[in-house]
Amino acid sequence: MAAAGRRAGFSLIELLVVCAILAVVITAIGACLAGGIRVWDAARRFHVGESDAILALEHMRRDLGGTFIFGEIPFEAGREHLSFPGIVRESASEAGKLATIVYKFNRGTLGTLTRETTEYPDGRVHSELLLSDALDIQFNVIAPESQLRLANTGLPARVEIDIVIQEQGQDQSMKLSRSISLPAGGR
Repeated sequence: MAAAGRRAGFSLIELLVVCAILAVVITAIGACLAGGIRVWDAARRFHVGESDAILALEHMRRDLGGTFIFGEIPFEAGREHLSFPGIVRESASEAGKLATIVYKFNRGTLGTLTRETTEYPDGRVHSELLLSDALDIQFNVIAPESQLRLANTGLPARVEIDIVIQEQGQDQSMKLSRSISLPAGGR
């Protein structure tokens, strides 16, 4: 009877083994949780720059797709800027206004892409930042493939845009490219 009464509880060694096993399990769970949080945060930061660049490219596609010939506002392009006539709207329900649309890459440690609209003829200017933290942006104007056209529009056939971004906390860069055909260019 005495032997059965002493075996009712756990010995000190058994309790120490259980505590050691629990410590290892808790440490492994904590390490997995910390690693998951780091991966989640890195993925969230990485996609911010990429999604901003994709939105900027979509904005340019919409504006360039609606450009046209207007004698007072010529189509001008350089390596880091585009300027062309277009219709701008402050809201979807508002009637559009004729304007000069300018996309400009401003170099710096990490450059920015701005979109500036100047309403015609009153000259009201609206400027917005489309992309920050860009390493490089290049606009390349492609002439029409064929010189045999019904009318010389003065517009290029397409504009190729390359955006190079570096994500926060990353050592590598990413290049996003888009080729945008103009409605009357070379057709």
